Amino acid sequence: MASAAGRRRPHVERLLVTLAVLLVVLGAVLVSAKVSSLVLDRDGAPALRFLHRVTGDWWDGEPVYGMHRSGMVYPPATWLLLGLFHSWSTLEVARWTWAAVSLVALAALGAACASAVRRGGPAVRACAWLAPFSMPTLGDALELGSLIVVVLPAAVGAVLLAARHGGRWSTDLAAAAMFDLALASPFTTLPFLAPLAVKARSVRPAILALCGYGLVTVASALKHPASFGEEVRLWMAHVYRRAGHGYGNIQDWLRAADADWAFAISSLALLATLTVFVWWCRHSDVWLLLGLSATASRFWMAPSIGYDALLIIPLIALARVASADDVSRRLLTSARIALVLMALVLWIPLQFHFVGSTLGPLTVGPELVNLFNATHVAVSLLALLVLSTGAVVGRS
Repeated sequence: MASAAGRRRPHVERLLVTLAVLLVVLGAVLVSAKVSSLVLDRDGAPALRFLHRVTGDWWDGEPVYGMHRSGMVYPPATWLLLGLFHSWSTLEVARWTWAAVSLVALAALGAACASAVRRGGPAVRACAWLAPFSMPTLGDALELGSLIVVVLPAAVGAVLLAARHGGRWSTDLAAAAMFDLALASPFTTLPFLAPLAVKARSVRPAILALCGYGLVTVASALKHPASFGEEVRLWMAHVYRRAGHGYGNIQDWLRAADADWAFAISSLALLATLTVFVWWCRHSDVWLLLGLSATASRFWMAPSIGYDALLIIPLIALARVASADDVSRRLLTSARIALVLMALVLWIPLQFHFVGSTLGPLTVGPELVNLFNATHVAVSLLALLVLSTGAVVGRS
């Protein structure tokens, strides 16, 4: 995409520089507070504590899926992959290790975002690099010790590596390994398999990733040979019980329609539609397809507000379109409007998502929570529409 930076008005450039400065301050405050909570608060980082405990039990041979724990939506392969971080360490060491890995992952994601909008000028690149550090939902995920902070950059990095530098065995193996790491949270990253398959120079990275994940699953079975079949059955039961526990996604909507039974069918339909559309638009810009995949993931199985962190990918895709001058004026205007609206919504304090939370003198009531949730869903749908249009336009 060609650049529109050279034609940007001076007051717009000043506004972008001011925004970058604000993001520096916000990012510094947010990251310092969240990392401090992650590593120092004994009662903090509930996601990390859960993953550490279950990974340890799994490596000790415990039947983790039959122990009536909530949140057991991760498949057996996840616990083998997480053994890299949790099987050998105490919880205190795991906190520091995960904090370091998370910060590296955020820096890598920021670098990828800045590279995506490099034609937008220095101020736009600075804002894009700072976005992962200052985005409230990513900060919340960092504080909780959630997998998404690491698996999202790994999935995006795998697709970009295969798309830009693929064709050699070493590069394809590296992309496949990154994607397998991302599949530690498959309900978050599986939709990115579509752009990995169609944007690489061949389907080899996707095939290698699937084979690698299959080997990890086999290794998981060898670790628990007597009970593996039962573990898989119980895992699927946990997944089905989670239907309706999502936030503004098809799980939510099926529960409202009293159609939880249709979750598996709806999931397959969503993934199949995404795969066909991405293949149909395979000659479009890779960031458009990444944005579509991230939005599809958000509407598939996002269990909490922290998973709106996925929306940083369509945000950057919109910024890429909005800073181009080789697209139609209608698409350019639509992308800029969607970009501004999405940025405004995604940087709203997360207190508005929780009934009873406070923000200064304001106590958040149900009506504000409903408005907050509705705006997040609305901007996600708007981004999906604009990015889909851009992908169709860019097919040729």
